[in-house]
Order: sequence, then C-alpha cells, then structure tokens
Amino acid sequence: MSVEKIDETNDEYHADTQWFSSSQVKCFSDGPAMYHLRYVQGVRQTSSAFMLGSLVHCMFLEPDAVEERYTICPIKDRRTKAYKEWITNHDYRNTVSGPKQAVSQSDWDTALQCVNALYDHEISRSIFDEDGETESSWRYKHGGIPCKLKADKILPAANLVFDLKTISCATPDEVRRSFRKYKYGLQAAHYVVGAENVYAEQRTGRFGMVFAFVETQPPFRVLCYQVAQKTLDQFIGQWDVLLADLSQCSMLNTWIEPTQNQLLSLEF
Repeated sequence: MSVEKIDETNDEYHADTQWFSSSQVKCFSDGPAMYHLRYVQGVRQTSSAFMLGSLVHCMFLEPDAVEERYTICPIKDRRTKAYKEWITNHDYRNTVSGPKQAVSQSDWDTALQCVNALYDHEISRSIFDEDGETESSWRYKHGGIPCKLKADKILPAANLVFDLKTISCATPDEVRRSFRKYKYGLQAAHYVVGAENVYAEQRTGRFGMVFAFVETQPPFRVLCYQVAQKTLDQFIGQWDVLLADLSQCSMLNTWIEPTQNQLLSLEF
C-alpha cells in the first residue's frame, strides 16, 4: 500500500481534484451534476461562516501560523468602495503561503472567544495537548482509488481523529441538525478510513472520530461528540459506494444525474 505525506499549502491541497477529499465525496453525494459544477468547472463559493471557521481552526490548531495567514481589515462592509480600495492598495501578501486572508476585527474577536472556550473545555484541550499530526496532508489509495486526507488532528496512539466545527448554537438538537445538513457522517467515514490507511502498520485497533462544536456567539459553549461505531460503520458503507461511483464518473468524464431522464412519482 502506497501512502505519501505531502508538503503543500491549504490552497494547493484544495486545488488538486485528482485525489479525492472528503469534501469532494460529500459534494458528489448531492449528485454528479453538482460535483461537475464545483470541481470540474470550478464554480465554488466561500461564505463568511466558512472564513470564520477557518480562522478559529488556525488560531486553535496552528497558532504559530495565524500572523502568516491573516490580517485584520479595518473596513467593516466588504461591499463598499473603501473596502475594495483597501484590498487593492494594502500590501498584505505573504511569499510563504500566498496572500493573507483579510478578516474583520469583529470576526477576529469572535474567533478569540471561540478559542478561549476550546482551551477551557477539558476534552478539546486534552486533545490539543496530545501528541499527533495537525493539519497534515496525506495521499493514499483505497481499493485502488486515489484519496487524500487532511484532518484537523490525528492521534495515532489513541486511534482517534479529531475535527473542529463552528456552530451558531451548540445544543444537542442543533448539532444533530448540522451533522445531517453538512454530511459530517461522510466526512467522519473519509477521515477514519484515511487514518487507518495512513497508519496501517502502527495502529493497534480501529480509529474513532471525535467532533468538537464551538459556538460563534455568547455564551461560546463547546460540545464534544464521539461518533458511535455502529453509526460510523453505516457511513463508511455509504462512503465506499459514493467513492466508487465518483471514481467511475471521473474516469469516464460523465456527470449525468441518474434520474435526469426519468419521470418520477411524487407522493405525500
């Protein structure tokens, strides 16, 4: 089995679509046409929530990289002429990892609150302190299919993969809703199978998956969940099928929806 650790920036990791990531498999689960739009045509959108989440990730997991990757923009409204002029005239480029990401003072302060809450939480802090691989990029083949992995943190000694999520309201009901909406089960499957491939020779058992959800508004609560093994196995089965179908569509360069030419029945 061939496993390779890759030294690349975050942008480089996401730009390479020949090796399938968890995001690609999740997108493909919405249909081949949606995958073609995002990953073949390259039509992607970045939300403000995604940008805040990325900042929290960097502050908590890679604090030494924050200054290299981010700068605070004094202009609050991105739609204004003043903001566009600031982006044009302000030299915030970085030669190591590309242009810095401009964030608002408000998002910066919110991210700090999130990180403080994660440090104060016993479980998330213990995972942060544990030895492991943080934001490392790997390539491997699963059943001959090229895959890649970049988990927030892998703890080989504990057979555990850790992922951090931001959420507007950290209640059990909202966490379950987000888990379904954003297909975190498929992400967990991709990460766990990937970690078991990467650490096949060292691992002492099956890998587990832990998510930490931190609120992006007061009181900045933190909830940590470990995905039950039975649930994880179910998602791994779904992920396996989707990965094989994605690989087939990619090889044939055919992105037709299975139901595109069918007359469907609508019942209530």
